Parts: sequence; structure tokens; C-alpha cells
Amino acid sequence: MKVLKPVNKMSTSGLTKRATKIASKISERFSEIANDFYLPEDASLLESMEFSIKDKKYDIYYGKENQVLKHKKEAAIVRAMDKHVMAIDILRQLNQTYQEKKQYLGKKISGDGRNVGQKVKHVMITFTILDYKEVLFFPEYHYTLILYPGSEEYNTLDITTRSLKEELWQLKHQGLIVGKVHWKFEFYFSSDWKFLIICLGFNFPTSHQKKPLFDMIDLENYLVDELHVMLRMTDRLWSLVIHEVTALGFFDIAREVIIKEMQ
Repeated sequence: MKVLKPVNKMSTSGLTKRATKIASKISERFSEIANDFYLPEDASLLESMEFSIKDKKYDIYYGKENQVLKHKKEAAIVRAMDKHVMAIDILRQLNQTYQEKKQYLGKKISGDGRNVGQKVKHVMITFTILDYKEVLFFPEYHYTLILYPGSEEYNTLDITTRSLKEELWQLKHQGLIVGKVHWKFEFYFSSDWKFLIICLGFNFPTSHQKKPLFDMIDLENYLVDELHVMLRMTDRLWSLVIHEVTALGFFDIAREVIIKEMQ
């Protein structure tokens, strides 16, 4: 007889694997049951399901083999949302220690993708309180809301930010009561150009395809990371300089000058 390990003693990866197995078995059972009620040409399809285990919520989205997991015939994207790190809980704890009299705070949502090794990519979404100006640029005051392995894609972000979007909408329109203080919030969004246009629903800079992911944030509050834009422009200009120097036959001379300056 198989002995099951309690949920509170399992790792996140173990819980995700267990949820994936459940999703696969349910998909198989769905196909068997659907055959008793629908014809093959009716094309019955299980697209998604939700379930929770203690304090973790699982959203299952079924997809094609080449879109989700190559080694699974019936696979699912499983995202575990830990209720202990929800945005509202973080804000409630922070606002309890915020001593100023103002009851209107600015929050900045940021996001970006990172390569972890040669083949692994992670996407992270964070937030910080803009009114904490003295610690605004300290990393420990930027709080992680979402972290998942994958790439920066609209559909994936739409799935992984579902709970976050609900919370941000609630905070935007209803505020947050801590003690006897009713806090109101103004949200801003800042990221590099690629991540920003994805979240705005643009397929290309001039082609709007889908609704913005964070439609509770006013359009004028979307800000491109100026440092990132400057670095991209500098990289491009520098590559043009190298190309022109090489074309004129001055590359070796320029290299000697650069090496001497670096020494």
C-alpha cells in the first residue's frame, strides 16, 4: 500500500508533480466519460479546471503537446498560488508600519524575464511602494508577487497573473482597510519595452491584438524603463561604430588604442 506524504511536508516541486498527475488522470477519465455522451465529431475538449489543497490553489490549463510538455500526451500547465504571499497581505503588513498621515499611496508593478542558464528562463513580477522614497532603490523593498519558469508570453502571463489582477482591481476600486484607516492606491507599471507591450496586449508596436493584462492601471501610468532604452540605444550605436571602423580598415588601429586606454 502506497504511503502518502502530508502536504505540509512536501516541496513545491513535489506538489506540482502531484497536481500534474491528477490533471493527467482527470483528462483521461474525461475522454472516457465524454465518449458515452458525445459523438467523436462533437470534439469534446477539457480546457481547464481548478482545485485547492489547504492553502494552495491550482489552475489547470490543458494544451497541445508542443505547447506545454513534450513528454506528456495529455499535459497541463499547473500554477500553484501561495496565499501567504498575496499582494493584499503584504500591503496590510506594510501599511501597519506606515506612520505618515496620508492615506493615498502609489504602487509600482514591475516585470521582466531572465535567462537562468542556457535553456531555462524565469519571469518575475514585483511591486514596491513609491512613497518610500528613501528606500525605493533598495532590492529588499521590492516584493516578489509572481515567479514562474517560462518565457514572456501574453497567454502565459494571463494565466499566472489571474489572482494578482483580481487583487489589484480590488485595491484600485475598493482600497484596503487597516485598523481604522482606509487606504487608497494609485498603480504604476514599469518595465522594459518588450515586457510592457506584451502586458498592453500589443502583438507589434503598431498592432493591438488583446486587452491589457492590467487594465486597472491607467494608460498614462505605464512607464518604459529609461535605463533599459538607453542601454539598447548605446549597444546599437556602438555596433554601428564597430561596423564603420571595420569597413574603413581601421579596426586593428582602433583596437590598439582601446587596449591602451583600458590598461
